[in-house]
Amino acid sequence: MNQVKIKIGIVDDTQEILKNLESNFSNHPDFEIVIVAHNGKDFISQCKKYKTEFLPDIVLLDIDMPILSGLETIKQTRLFNQTIKFIMFTVFDDDTKIFEAIKNGATGYLLKESSLSKIEESLKEMFIYGAVPMSPSVARKALKMLSNSTITNEVQMEDDLYNSLSNREIEILKLIILGKRYKEIADETNISQNTVRNHVSTIYRKLQVTSNVEAAKLVTSRKWF
Repeated sequence: MNQVKIKIGIVDDTQEILKNLESNFSNHPDFEIVIVAHNGKDFISQCKKYKTEFLPDIVLLDIDMPILSGLETIKQTRLFNQTIKFIMFTVFDDDTKIFEAIKNGATGYLLKESSLSKIEESLKEMFIYGAVPMSPSVARKALKMLSNSTITNEVQMEDDLYNSLSNREIEILKLIILGKRYKEIADETNISQNTVRNHVSTIYRKLQVTSNVEAAKLVTSRKWF
């Protein structure tokens, strides 16, 4: 049986970045590039030519682009497609852009300084396990912003969900909402990556969430940490 490849799109107005990513992923056995675009308008135009099953699973999307920004690209794409996952791929690491990206439906957030190996691993973990890629520095800021947002004004609920977690699961929960990768968590906790994945799956099930962003919102709204 042929291995299922992860269909990806790359949208960036910087030619060098676009060329490097395209070169890397086009030679990778786990990925298939289906769309390469220089701006959001170009990306949306290409998307509308494809049937849904041929669209990207995940798109690396620059935030600041001419003609149509990354944030506006997500908004317009959501008008005709709800399944494409967008990872904001940018040099920016400021609170406003982080918050706007999350509000507008970004599934993850990576800085352009990230290594190719980290980008590849993040895409795989997202596709296979539903993990949300997020640079640690970005995750810390997002968590801080969420704790200062209107989420903190919600009525406090009983902490039955928190009490359902084991000490090990609480330890791992703290790490995943900081954007730690499975390998990093495994190294810090002296367990295997498979064990980490099992713990994360159990944590998400117990907390009734599907990503570390949702977990972060829950943690901050209930002020667990």
